[in-house]
Amino acid sequence: LSLALPNELRSRARIVPIGSAAAVVRHLAARYKEDAARPACGFLDGDKGLKKQEHVNLFLKSVEKVADHNEATLWIENRLGVLPGDTWPERWVIQKHGCSSFDKLPDELGVTKEALTEYLEAAKLADKHNELYELSKKLSLPINTIEGRFIKCALEDSAAEVEAICKFIRAFL
Repeated sequence: LSLALPNELRSRARIVPIGSAAAVVRHLAARYKEDAARPACGFLDGDKGLKKQEHVNLFLKSVEKVADHNEATLWIENRLGVLPGDTWPERWVIQKHGCSSFDKLPDELGVTKEALTEYLEAAKLADKHNELYELSKKLSLPINTIEGRFIKCALEDSAAEVEAICKFIRAFL
């Protein structure tokens, strides 16, 4: 998220990594019950976006006693955003390879285009959420370097998705 936001939004938002979709929903349930002055929203992985009703139901179960069921439902529906793609974020980033912004990576990473393609194929076989870690091992670079470069390239070729994220967050600021 932080790489998708311009500094003007990054400086005004606090991004808190929470974990699973269920953990994000439970965190929002706690925020709802707090009635905090600072607004909150949450983002789910792209593959969780199709299960929004399940997340709404978990939210309602998590808040337990609700004075206005419809108001609580609207609250969570308006605060759940979804990351780009219809899969988990690491897989989405890997799938974006082939877009023009990735063309500069072989030179930046000190590998041939063919070698990078081979490493990406190996990364696709990694366990869920471990694709970029696999790339970091193949490229002998720290995971944060790989995450930053590959995510930035994926976002550069995803203007509409980036704008949707920024618009969603602006609504809370």
